Parts: sequence; C-alpha cells; structure tokens
Amino acid sequence: MEEYNELVEQYELLTEEEKRACLIYKSRLSFLINEITAVPNFLDLDADAIYHNLNNPQQFLEIYLKYKKILEKPNNFFMKLSIMNSLKFDTIQSIIDSLKQVYVTILNINMATNQDIKLYRMVSTKEPNHSISKSNLVSTSIDVDCVEKFMIYPYNQLYQIDLEAGSKVLVIPYRILLDSKDNSLKITKDDFSQKEVVIFKDELILEEKSTKEYEDNLTVYKVVAKNKKIKHL
Repeated sequence: MEEYNELVEQYELLTEEEKRACLIYKSRLSFLINEITAVPNFLDLDADAIYHNLNNPQQFLEIYLKYKKILEKPNNFFMKLSIMNSLKFDTIQSIIDSLKQVYVTILNINMATNQDIKLYRMVSTKEPNHSISKSNLVSTSIDVDCVEKFMIYPYNQLYQIDLEAGSKVLVIPYRILLDSKDNSLKITKDDFSQKEVVIFKDELILEEKSTKEYEDNLTVYKVVAKNKKIKHL
C-alpha cells in the first residue's frame, strides 16, 4: 500500500491539464478512449477511419450521444466549461479528435513505479479468450481481492503481473460519477476500494511465465512485465 500512496502523491504534482485529462479518463468516457486506442495505428488515422474500425461502434455512439445530452444540462455547465472544456461534442468526429488529444496528454504524464510491484487484472468474457487487453491503457489492481468482483461471465482469466520498477503507470485518486437522480456529473474522491493502477501495455514486454487452470473456467496467468525503455541482460 505504501507504493500505491507514493503514486497518489505523484498525481498531486501533475499539471492542471494533466489532471483534467486523468479525470476525463476516470469518467464513463474512458470506454470511448479505450475503444479509440484499441484501433491499430489510431494516432495516424483520421476520425472517420477510427470510427469505422471500432470494436463496438454502436455502444460508442450511444455513450457519445448520452454524454453530449448530459453536458447540455444546466447543472453540468461547470463540468462542461472546466474539466471537460477541451472536449468537442459537436460531431462524432470532433469527439474522437478531442479524446485522441486527451490520450496524448495522458501518454506524456511522467508517473512511474519506484519499485517492483505485483498487480492483478481479471478479464471476464462470454467466449474463451486470451488477451490481457486490446487497449494500451490497462486497468489493474494491487489487491487480488478487488478483481474477483469482475468475474461476471462464464470464462475468466486472472493475470498476476510482476511489474518492473521504473515502469510508467497511472493512479488517479478522483473520479467523475453520474448521479442517476438528476443526471449531474460530480467529482468524488476515490475510496481506493479497487486500488486501481493503470499500466501502459505498449511500453511493456509481457512475458507469460506460467498458466494454471482451475474450476469454473478460471485460468491464472503469471506474467512478468518489463519496461521496454530499460536494457535487460
């Protein structure tokens, strides 16, 4: 937990622009960002090409339209003009371009682990699947008990990740929640119940060391995650 608290302290040193980008990612808009970044070579594509290559274009459109409507409500004007002032909801193309820039800001954040840490990620699917994530930004937890609640489908893969010291990560102690009573967006302090640590998959060498299968379609993968920027013998 000490390492986690140190990462929270690193968050407090970020610029206001970086904190705004983090908060956007800690809203339901994170689904849109992850969908965009799962498209191969998305940084080199225009918005139309990205949209036509999304894994879940219908759900992407639904969330975009929902948040566009929510941010037009008077009780969300502060959120629209402050935290989300860089987001352009005029068209599906403009929101894709805006969220690409949010991702670039997140990608340039300088936050890293000071020591080796063990992380856990649960992937639950309706069909057999072996992929830690299609997106570069991968949500994990430092507490294995926190990921058990994500076993919601028939097939479950638990990744035990040994992350090398000096690896880029993201810890965000706040989130934006939607109040179902009045559709207002509110910034709340994270209760750290999930103890989430976001890792950057594309900057890591993931080496699968062992696999063990258990009852109830649970497979456990032990993975060593090495920083690509560090020379290894």
